[in-house]
Amino acid sequence: NDKLSERLILNHLIIIFNVFDIKPCLKMLEFQIPEVYWPILKPFLIYLKHIRNDEYTDIVLDKKVVEKLRKI
Repeated sequence: NDKLSERLILNHLIIIFNVFDIKPCLKMLEFQIPEVYWPILKPFLIYLKHIRNDEYTDIVLDKKVVEKLRKI
C-alpha cells in the first residue's frame, strides 16, 4: 500500500547491521529480499551509508522513499 513506515524499516535495518557485519548482512538481504522490494530497500541502505550510489546500479531508486528519507 502507500503507507511507508520509514522509521520502522530504519530501525530494523540498524539492528540487523549491528548484529552482523555489513558485507554478510548485504548478502543475506540479497538472498532473502525479493527483487521487487529492492527499489524500496536501496535508498535505506544508501541513507545508512552501507552502500554507495554506484553499487547495485541495475536497481532504480523509489522516488517516494527517497523523498521520505530526505525529510528525516
